[in-house]
Amino acid sequence: MSLPSHTDKNIPMQQNHVVPTDFSLIKSVPESHTWAECYEDSEISPNANEKSRSSISIPIIDLKDPNSLGLIYDACETWGMFQVINHGIAKELLDQAEFQSKNLFNLPFEQKMKVLRAPSEDTGYSYPRLAPFFSKLLWTEGFIIMGNSYQHHAKKLWPNDFQVFW
Repeated sequence: MSLPSHTDKNIPMQQNHVVPTDFSLIKSVPESHTWAECYEDSEISPNANEKSRSSISIPIIDLKDPNSLGLIYDACETWGMFQVINHGIAKELLDQAEFQSKNLFNLPFEQKMKVLRAPSEDTGYSYPRLAPFFSKLLWTEGFIIMGNSYQHHAKKLWPNDFQVFW
């Protein structure tokens, strides 16, 4: 079984699937990012009334539930995402990870480009590796860390402050 990061190695990455858009320079939605509105389920249509939209939420999966594996499977098939509770990770650690993530993504675009992921690499700043699977570019940016790659990237992003990542 291959690692999740290697499941898409057969798909060649093109440069437009690696370098995220510098959103600070955009004045209007570029055609490359314009997604057609296609909602098959009237419950989640943007035109649905507020009450029906607010009643929809992603699944919350309690890892202490003996049926959690089946619930995860169902959530992946139905939603493609889920929230996990009772995972045993300290709130302080999650708060620190969120804080550092915000610091990273709030950096100027030029700074983030110092750690741009090469098309043949697994780690660094880029669009998510699933970008080639879509006909349009994503309105997102990502930063992939594997092993201790964060140390190498932190030195480039915060040359005077990288020790916090050790």
